[in-house]
Amino acid sequence: MKGRVKWWSEEQGYGFIEYNDNENIFAHVESVDKNSYRIVEDQEIEFILEEKENGTFLKLLKPIEN
Repeated sequence: MKGRVKWWSEEQGYGFIEYNDNENIFAHVESVDKNSYRIVEDQEIEFILEEKENGTFLKLLKPIEN
């Protein structure tokens, strides 16, 4: 899926990703692709969602290279 970084705190290691016309999902630094650069607000990203028993989670996040 594609979206954009709505809010990100480098210090706290988490933020929110906006996708599908104003849907938001929590993102943690552990889900960031280890080969990626720094995550910053308004950055376009690609990500994978994972469905679990207790909800939907962001599994992998990486910046879209322009």
